[in-house]
Formats: sequence, structure tokens, C-alpha cells
Amino acid sequence: MNVQPLLIQDTEIDWERYMLKDEDIARIIDPRTLFDRVVALRDGVGIHEGTPLPWPGMETLVRLKAGKLSLWAGINHHGKTAILKQLALHWIRSGQHVCMASMEESPEETMLDIVHQALPEYEGNNDAIDVVCHWASGKLWLYDNQRMMTTQRMLALIGYAAKEKKCRHFVLDSLMRLGLAQDDYEGQRVFVNHLTNYARQLGIHIHLVHHIVKQEDGNIPGRESIRGSGAITDQADHVFIIWRDMREQKGIDDPDGVLVVAKNRGRPNWIGKVRLWRHASGQFLRGRFDNPMKFIG
Repeated sequence: MNVQPLLIQDTEIDWERYMLKDEDIARIIDPRTLFDRVVALRDGVGIHEGTPLPWPGMETLVRLKAGKLSLWAGINHHGKTAILKQLALHWIRSGQHVCMASMEESPEETMLDIVHQALPEYEGNNDAIDVVCHWASGKLWLYDNQRMMTTQRMLALIGYAAKEKKCRHFVLDSLMRLGLAQDDYEGQRVFVNHLTNYARQLGIHIHLVHHIVKQEDGNIPGRESIRGSGAITDQADHVFIIWRDMREQKGIDDPDGVLVVAKNRGRPNWIGKVRLWRHASGQFLRGRFDNPMKFIG
């Protein structure tokens, strides 16, 4: 069976072509023209649009809609990238194409983790890798670059992935790989503003990974702990914080980690904490004894 290449190489992209022009999206509106839109909003029309988070009970609380930007923040090794790999499997299972620009690890490292999550019974055999690679072919795209990248080229990459690969979700891991200094607050503000514009113009959901300041052991961080400009969280539509309880001794009912929904713009606009347990496959589950999610039939 022929497998479509999963990698996006620099040489196949016409970088200038995929830079979008800024849209004039601001308009002056007479309130009388808004009647139908206000009624639809009141009646909950569209409230179930977008992709839910994959955990039971979250379907009506958080919806990842087209044209939005999500920020995924956390301490190193607490599970930001792992959760996004699990979400990528969830989106692919839902019929959506995904592009992951994971510039902190190689594509083969990303894919091996995805194999573990997709087939929890995986025992190191080549057949499992072949099954997942074929299943993901043409639906998952990995950008092959582990070097620093300019913000302008990243924006062009997002445009290319959306237009040519039909990706509805784009994962950028992480902001620190784009050559912006930690104290370049204006540069961070401008780039995140571009991301929100690209998400709207392209009709996709962009997921930006970022870091937070290390916390005291046992303290679950909040929005104020996220590094860099406050404009990053101000402009994002969703802010998720992943925290792992790294203590060796935990209570029997203590979760392995918590997903903090710190911002959830629009409707639904629930905020709160989701207790999660980490499975041996790398998946995060709602219960300690829950079976891992099945992504491949």
C-alpha cells in the first residue's frame, strides 16, 4: 500500500504565496441589522459547533471552533505536547486534518509517541507502526524542522497547511522556537495578533504551546504564571494549563495531573479544572481505571 508522505519540507512551500494580507474586519454596524444574530445567540444556535475535548463530560463545556486560537501552557515535562498528540488522534478520528509543527523534537519522535497512544497494546512491533502510519496518512502532517524559525515563515506555513493540506487544526510547539526574546513583549503581542487573524481568515483552529514559570511543588499554576506578554492570554480564545503532580507519594484519590481551563471565550464559557490520570500509553484519562481511548477501529 502506498503511503502519502507525512512530512512537510521547506522546499515544497512557496513562502511568499501563503502570507495572508491583513483583512479589514472591523465594521460599523447598525444594531437593527443584528436582530437575527442576537436571537440565534440567545437560542444557542451554533453552541455545539466545533470539536469537543475527548474526555467524558466535557462535550458541552468546551468546544474548539474554527477561527479560534488556543494557548496550551505548562511546565516542561508536564504533558503539554503529550495531550496535544492525544488530541490530534481525536481530531483525525473525527475526520479533520491536522498539522503539527513540533520544533522541539523530530517527526519520528512525534510519530512514535502517537503510535503508543493510538495502539495502547503496542509492544514494539513494526506492524503497529505500519498500521498507525497508514491510518494517519493524508490526515496528519508533520513539519520537519527543529531549528529556530521566523514568525513570518511560520505564518506562511500555517497558510500552506490550511490551503494545500486542508488542515483544520494547526499545532505550533512552541512559541519559544520563533526567535522572540522572552522580554520582547511587543513582538509576542504582534505575532499572537497575527495568529488570531490567520485563524479567522483561514477558518482553522490554531493551538500555540507556551511555557510557564516554575511553581512551588504542589501548586497548580494559573494564567498569571504564563511567561511573556499578558497580551498572549488576552488575545487567545482559550487558555489551557497542564499540570502534573510529580510527587512520589500521592493520596489514593489524587489525580496524576490537572487540565486547567483558565479561559474559554464565547459560548459555552465554562472555566474550571479537569482531573486526569496518565495511562502507560501516554494518554490522559478521566479516571484511574478507565480504559484508554480507541482511535483506530
